Amino acid sequence: MGKYGIEIIDFFNGFDGKKIRYGIFGEKNYSGIIFILQGRAEYFEKYHHIANHYIKKGFLAVTMDWRGQGGSIRELSDSDKGHIKDFSHYQKDFKIFVNLISKFLKPQISVYGIAHSMGGHNLLRYIIENKGSYFNKIILSSPMLGIETFPLPQKIAFFIARSCVKSGLKNHYVINTGPYKEPDFINNSLTSDYQKFFENIFYLRKKREFAIGGPTYSWVYNAFLSMEYIKENILKIDENVKTKIIYGSNDRVVKIDLIKKLSKFMSEAPFEIKAGKHELMMENPEKLKIFLNEADRFFQAD
Repeated sequence: MGKYGIEIIDFFNGFDGKKIRYGIFGEKNYSGIIFILQGRAEYFEKYHHIANHYIKKGFLAVTMDWRGQGGSIRELSDSDKGHIKDFSHYQKDFKIFVNLISKFLKPQISVYGIAHSMGGHNLLRYIIENKGSYFNKIILSSPMLGIETFPLPQKIAFFIARSCVKSGLKNHYVINTGPYKEPDFINNSLTSDYQKFFENIFYLRKKREFAIGGPTYSWVYNAFLSMEYIKENILKIDENVKTKIIYGSNDRVVKIDLIKKLSKFMSEAPFEIKAGKHELMMENPEKLKIFLNEADRFFQAD
């Protein structure tokens, strides 16, 4: 990540005592804290350029690998499986991490968050369930509020996932997925930036243990349940936390219609990046600049 006055990579004990990897980076005289939270199948080094952007602005950048990915605990013998027993487990781990970071709070500093996809889902759920947190503002980047299941309707995809879980297949890969394989750039649904795409592939060649493949039926089923939970409880969102969604018009991973629908419960209108794919923070320099300019404007606004 770089050489800073504060540079910590360590583990904390998750809610069940299992090891969750986290990182803290910045200078000792930081004037704010920013949480950078990853999506499914990612690891926090992938966001080093976002951390550096905010460290240069005087922030302490804090981040973690969600349970089941990156350098955190894998709960199945096949470590390539993207697995979770219940999405509440992400919440329980994250609450411990938030408490861990509380010791870095200083008087009159702001605490922000940028959270991508599943990370955005988890952070939104956190501020729904936890009123009075120390977050001031958060940006949800391409948040996982609905999963694109084309050509199947989402209700059918949910029925299949639920049936597989109930029939004892909860730890199996979802059909047509499997162990990690290097993806092809052509027709990828994540980014239009060739350099960023292959930077992440090359990193996983060095750190193969950080990679994961397809999700299990348990992950998909519980993702559906948690997305429904958010829709049912969105009115409980902490109104003291200012919120904004940024999404790409060409996102084929999450459902844009649900992002637009739930954006009316955010404190600020959503911002669309034209031709942006799912991983906006991994997009080409032009789109990344648009993303960061909008994020900076939001964070700096009164």
